[in-house]
Amino acid sequence: MILPAYDPAAPYSVFQNAVMDRYKPGVRRPTTVSKMKRVLGEFAELCPTLGDINYTAIPPWIEAHRGRLIVTNLSYLGSFRAACNVARKLVPDSPFAEWGPKRWFSEADLAHDPERTFHGSEDVAKVLALADARARRGGWPAKRLRALVYTLVYLGARRNEVLGLRVEDVDLADGLIHIRPNARRRLKTRSSKALLPIPKRLKFVLAAWAPLADSEWLFPGARKVGPWLHGANGYKPSDQIRELGEDAGVPNFTALSARHTFATLAEGWGWGEAMIQRFLRHTTPITQKHYRHVHIPQMAAAADRISFARPRASA
Repeated sequence: MILPAYDPAAPYSVFQNAVMDRYKPGVRRPTTVSKMKRVLGEFAELCPTLGDINYTAIPPWIEAHRGRLIVTNLSYLGSFRAACNVARKLVPDSPFAEWGPKRWFSEADLAHDPERTFHGSEDVAKVLALADARARRGGWPAKRLRALVYTLVYLGARRNEVLGLRVEDVDLADGLIHIRPNARRRLKTRSSKALLPIPKRLKFVLAAWAPLADSEWLFPGARKVGPWLHGANGYKPSDQIRELGEDAGVPNFTALSARHTFATLAEGWGWGEAMIQRFLRHTTPITQKHYRHVHIPQMAAAADRISFARPRASA
């Protein structure tokens, strides 16, 4: 599509149509197309003309959607920035010329975003203990949830990477898990594909669970014909994980918070940046930094090892 000449009085739909021409189903992922369509529609309410697409549109958009998680709004702003770049000829005064999406939020907002939550070791232990107890006295769904939560916690992997695993991706004999794309689940980036070692405790849990899955999928849905990627309200994986955390007294426990927790606590396990990156598979150090948080107990333990004592003279 050839973009028309810029006219500040032209309707916003000119920009909207130009962008969606580049975001057609089949060319882009369905979720990407859906997200772009949604954010363009939201800004349509604030920008009647092309001349209105500038930095003044961002604050009222944020205010209109303050009820959403900040990480969600950041993602939508990232899509809108991509739209402005795709049709930059129609947006000479880009809202992102000076500030990127993150700069539009205060540090206080970002710090209190529940999706950036991480948990201490004690809280993770509470969640796992409750999962163990419910699996012992519960049925197949409770055992599935236990295995899922253990996998998320011990690998620090992304939600859909874990939910889309096949049984054949788990090599218990060699203690390895293959993170790779399949027909039902694509990976986020090329670097997401990996071969990860299975921690001892997780190996024990998966050895008990895999025969019970009764499916080619490690974490199948209720009918066992596909991966447990979706579900009715209250029965989605995210709903079940969050509810388990709340019942254990650990609010905001999610697949994403488990990943943040892994990244944060790994330093206390003696891991360096390179090892953390190999497990989490972030493409840039900046992204990895976003997942690591200040953890006072971990810092206190390190502080206890500070010493300026003179070494003893040898006899």
